Amino acid sequence: YNPLTDNLEKGNCDYVAPEGETPIPPKGQARIVVDGRETIRAGTGERRYTAHFYPAVAGDIASEKVVSWDVSTEPDMGAAVSWHADGNTLFVSAMDAAAGATVTIRASDPDGVCLTGEVAAKVVTML
Repeated sequence: YNPLTDNLEKGNCDYVAPEGETPIPPKGQARIVVDGRETIRAGTGERRYTAHFYPAVAGDIASEKVVSWDVSTEPDMGAAVSWHADGNTLFVSAMDAAAGATVTIRASDPDGVCLTGEVAAKVVTML
């Protein structure tokens, strides 16, 4: 069981919450959870990822906090993978040349209070 990606209540591993549904927060230390799919389709537009803050104690973290985003690819794809952020939402797109690469998306708390949230997404083709 992985509390960052699995939904015990729904009985799903690697659960991705549908639009408008907030993922179930993990228990314990304050953390950031990144919500989004584990695949990025090359050449089809942007994939959205959203960071959610979960405090260890209710009301412990200001709701207006904004994460710092870090995106890396393995192997390095350079401009074949691009991204831009709008607050706690990140948009990632990939060109066909990036197919097969793994994009690691990290959301960290600039104040260092919360544990960093991370998701790895595989770039796939439509075929």
